[in-house]
Amino acid sequence: MVKTKKHLSLQPLIDGFKSNISNLPDNRRAASVNYQISDAALSTLACMFYKSSSLFKYQTLMQKRQYKNNLQTQFGVTEIPSDNQLRTIISNIQYNQFQPIFNNYLNRLQRGKHLSKFRFDDKYLVALDATQYHSSETIKCEECLQKKKRNGKVEYSHQALQAIICHPDQKQIFPLMPEPIKNTDGEEKQDCEITAAKRLLPKLRSQYPRMKFIWLADSIYATTVRFGDEGHRHL
Repeated sequence: MVKTKKHLSLQPLIDGFKSNISNLPDNRRAASVNYQISDAALSTLACMFYKSSSLFKYQTLMQKRQYKNNLQTQFGVTEIPSDNQLRTIISNIQYNQFQPIFNNYLNRLQRGKHLSKFRFDDKYLVALDATQYHSSETIKCEECLQKKKRNGKVEYSHQALQAIICHPDQKQIFPLMPEPIKNTDGEEKQDCEITAAKRLLPKLRSQYPRMKFIWLADSIYATTVRFGDEGHRHL
């Protein structure tokens, strides 16, 4: 049996997440706050952990039957927000405020020498790929990507560029902080995966200067990309 290091077991990882989340600024009016940001963020983490489409309904039912629920006992949630409340609270948190959480987890892996088996020729393989997590013909915002469909309607979507540390001989992967692919005020040209990569890769080099990376990407990256003072790197 493989023994899990204490600082990499589930509860310390949840506690590390909670510690970082508790430092997030809350700009809401105190009189209108029904749920804390930490409760919303931990509930969202639990929703992904349990792979539940409606965590609130599941946990509420469990609480009625057993007078307790996993959100409280395992994740330390005080008040369980509804699905709509989760979306509202989480959508108002700037994505870069989650960066310390990714740094914390990677530091734990490094401290436990867990990343050593992911070395490839003394470097780390980092795969890049875009993912879409919202698509609608009616729900939209100023940051949405827009695509005109064959039926003449416009599809509005949110995407992100995800980077992961991987190795051909390992089943696990480790996600790094993703980069949103979104339109920005004042920009006439629509954002895209390549443009997001030009932002993400220099960030990763800056955040982890001692780690050497080999970038893995599909055919759309068969081009030359400029990374500031480093000149040109071929992907």
